[in-house]
Amino acid sequence: ANALDFLYELDPHGDVLVFLPGEREIRDMLEFLTGRKLPRTELLPLFGRLSAAEQGRIFQKSRFRRVILSTNVAETSLTIPGIRFVVDSGLVRLSRYNPRTRIQELRVEPVSQAGARQRRGRCGRLSDGVCVRLYTEEELRQSPEYTPPEIQRSSLAGVILQMALLKLPPIQDFPFVDPPGGALIREGLRTLDDLHAIADGRLTENGRRLASLPVDPHLGQMLISAEKARVLPFLAIITAFLSISDPHERPLEEIKAADEAHKRFRSEESDFIGIINLWCASQNAGGSGSSNSALRKFCKQNFLNYKRMQEWRNLAGELADEFGAVTDSVDPESALQEYDAIHKAILSGLPRQMAVYDRERRVYHDMAGKVFLPFPASGQVKRKKPADWLMFFALMETSRVFGRVCASVKSEWLFEVAPQLCKAVYDDVHFDERNGFVYARERLTAGSLLIHPGRRRNYAPVNEAEARQIFIREGLVEGKVSVPGCRWTEDFNTLLEMLRELEIRTRRPGCLIDEDSVFEHFDRVLPPDLNSCSAVKQHWQRVKKSFAPEPEDIVFYPELLKDSSLYPDFITSGGTRLQVRYLFDVESSSDGVTLCARKNELNLVNPHILDYGVPGFLAQKVEHLFRSLPKNIRRSLQPMAETTANFMALYRKKQILTEQPLSEAVREYLLDYLDVDVPVSVLENVDYPEFLVTKLAILDERNKILKVLRSFPGRDVLGSRLSKSVQGAKQFYRAPGSVWPEGMELPESAALAENDERRIYPALIVENGLVGCSSFLNMREAELNHRAGVLQLVKLTAKMQTDYWKSKIRISRQLTLSFFLQYKEWKEDLLDLAILMALKSDPSDIRSAGRFDAELEYALDRIGPEILKWVDELEKFSAAADRSRDLIRRLPAHSWTESDASRQLDFLFRSGFLRCAEAVCEYSRYLRSLNQRLERAIGGGGAKDAAKGENLEPFVNRFLLASERCDIASHAGLLDFFLLLQEARIASFTPEIRARKGSTVQALSDSWNSLRLN
Repeated sequence: ANALDFLYELDPHGDVLVFLPGEREIRDMLEFLTGRKLPRTELLPLFGRLSAAEQGRIFQKSRFRRVILSTNVAETSLTIPGIRFVVDSGLVRLSRYNPRTRIQELRVEPVSQAGARQRRGRCGRLSDGVCVRLYTEEELRQSPEYTPPEIQRSSLAGVILQMALLKLPPIQDFPFVDPPGGALIREGLRTLDDLHAIADGRLTENGRRLASLPVDPHLGQMLISAEKARVLPFLAIITAFLSISDPHERPLEEIKAADEAHKRFRSEESDFIGIINLWCASQNAGGSGSSNSALRKFCKQNFLNYKRMQEWRNLAGELADEFGAVTDSVDPESALQEYDAIHKAILSGLPRQMAVYDRERRVYHDMAGKVFLPFPASGQVKRKKPADWLMFFALMETSRVFGRVCASVKSEWLFEVAPQLCKAVYDDVHFDERNGFVYARERLTAGSLLIHPGRRRNYAPVNEAEARQIFIREGLVEGKVSVPGCRWTEDFNTLLEMLRELEIRTRRPGCLIDEDSVFEHFDRVLPPDLNSCSAVKQHWQRVKKSFAPEPEDIVFYPELLKDSSLYPDFITSGGTRLQVRYLFDVESSSDGVTLCARKNELNLVNPHILDYGVPGFLAQKVEHLFRSLPKNIRRSLQPMAETTANFMALYRKKQILTEQPLSEAVREYLLDYLDVDVPVSVLENVDYPEFLVTKLAILDERNKILKVLRSFPGRDVLGSRLSKSVQGAKQFYRAPGSVWPEGMELPESAALAENDERRIYPALIVENGLVGCSSFLNMREAELNHRAGVLQLVKLTAKMQTDYWKSKIRISRQLTLSFFLQYKEWKEDLLDLAILMALKSDPSDIRSAGRFDAELEYALDRIGPEILKWVDELEKFSAAADRSRDLIRRLPAHSWTESDASRQLDFLFRSGFLRCAEAVCEYSRYLRSLNQRLERAIGGGGAKDAAKGENLEPFVNRFLLASERCDIASHAGLLDFFLLLQEARIASFTPEIRARKGSTVQALSDSWNSLRLN
């Protein structure tokens, strides 16, 4: 602006030529100078994208002073009449190809000295003039002497291809006046290698054909691929368009209108389809003649350069003729139908020009890591959801890096078109036990692009040696190789199972099998091609050769194999065969050895069998007993190991097990052989580690564990019930009968014996349908048995009435389907529940015949209404349970809340649930709490619900496991724990529903620890 003011003072009429670096700067300068309202001045732009009419205005005379704002296009032989002054900004925008990034850069840089001289000469063509330079002489001297020649600023792939065709020396050795840089040469050679044009420095057949085509090698490869894919007419049009200057024009005064006109031809999927759209529209408007006014009118209406459109049409025709194709049948619909084939052909010429969308940064990056955005004129810019994968014709850097002519593509196309650019990366190599092969995850990459995130692949063809090692390590060594009919693999797997069982039995898990020795054995003897179960099977069928190792060759302690008989599967006692179960879990109360027997077999079993357990642990148990003795006694037993060994030798010789308890056997041994007298009470009160305590599991007819005991039970009963032979319990024993035991008034508790603080709890019992009396050490167990006795006595005394009421029980079909389809005894249990509710007092308070008769008379009138009442309650339970199931179905599948709620509901209505009267009376609260909890979880509280239940989860799991072994209706401690657990659920999930006091996690823990479930 200051320069123009200066020139106005020199001559207010002379025209001015201003050199600016680019189109954007010219637009900004036009806006600035227009705002200054220069008097009698006409402002004219001059750059390549202007229409011919706008460019021609600079040659027209004007009665005003002209200020022409031009890029370096005016540095050429162009002569503009009337120019008297030149203003040189000293900047130029040069096109440079960066071989490292493969980007065509348009950077603003200082003009060269030769360019500055050329600009100065623009004002002296017709007459002398003045040149104003907006930079110092020092800056001019520091600028390059000449503008770099185009061969140093362009991709050389086409040049190298033509030189090879003409059999010129290699480009590295050719005596150029201005030789190109090594990076440009290397990039050109790599490009031709990608196009399979040069191999080993020589021109290939494909290269010769590319060199014969009048287009860039990239475009030529597209045409060759299109011919194979039978989409040549489309590619002839596209490659011709990409070979010419862009015909789109944007007049300064009509930029918005031009953009709207160009938008008509765009495609959001592909700018290449947009080229087809423009071609078809121009063909329909202008026909095929070389001189067509309709085409000229079409170009004017749509802001297109007529000459470039003609050039496009002519070149497309030449390319089509070259391959013997025609472009007349091309239309947008057929282009969309052939979308994949067209773009694969394009990708074959641009194999490195694919990019993926980074959703976090909202940019694309190609396989070299270059970041860019689609060019603003691209149809990709207007997409609501950016394409995941993009192909671009070229990258151009102006204000930032843009991708020109883009299209949405699929990542797998690159592997189809240019597999040489893709690299397979393998990870997660593992042996698949189900299929018997070694598999890996194969990921395809191309530079920084992940073409395929991972697919399953048989690893043997990729790396046979490594696949064999993994097959041995993860398959054979771990016993996962299963080959039906192959005897040696079956024998080896059986051996491994035996050794692993021996590890558990000897309490050395993971310490017996030498996996390295197993691997080394198979690595030595297996043929190199055996890397899958299929290969092993074929080899066995062909050769019948065994590769199984000997047991002593693959264990750390071969001597343990000889001692395996010390850890038997069964122990025989009194003609009864007891199964032995082994467990290694130091946190479990079942750790160690458990003997399994049915209740009716116990009378035949030696009562001292639990003292001795299995022979393998007896020495440790005896040594522990010795070390637990008082210090003054232990001194006389030294050396302890020798003392233990002597006792074991005597044990094996005399088989003490058949004669006496272990404590007595040890006492006799110490007295007879060491002259040490130890009281039996001292030997009996030893606290052994859990694994040295042999347990006894009582099984039912289906081999399901009823209970687990830590000491051998009495001959008459199990549990806390006392035998009638016990002195304190004898007075409360009565044989079972059908009436209240004669003369028996049961106290709530009594002393077990004189001077004994232990209490016993007399109660009614039910045996074989009759009612008797007995005593219990556990008060809650006594209460449950007494209640069962009272109920049974009511049914025996009033049999006709109770049978009648039982026969009259009617429920709906829906209720039957909901609760009682598998629950066959429900009528009997419902009758018991009604009787219990009909009694005036708690059954535990009915402890004499008179009190029982009074309660019976009171209850007989109320049993019928109670049955009707509970039928109604069951209907309500059914409706609430149906609501719960509907809510559970609305929860996310496999979520913690869905699993936990399903488990709770299933247990509430398990077979036999009516026997737990204490719980059934609270079911309405339990179900209301459950439904409110589920509604909250569905409303978005799934994570909160899981957090609330985190502390309860261990107790729920333990309880469900215990309930599988014991019926909670007959186990007082487990029933109490269940009631407390339900209250804890209410307190945790629905605190608005009042829960019982003390329903905390600590209370649950204390309750569980007090149980004797074992």
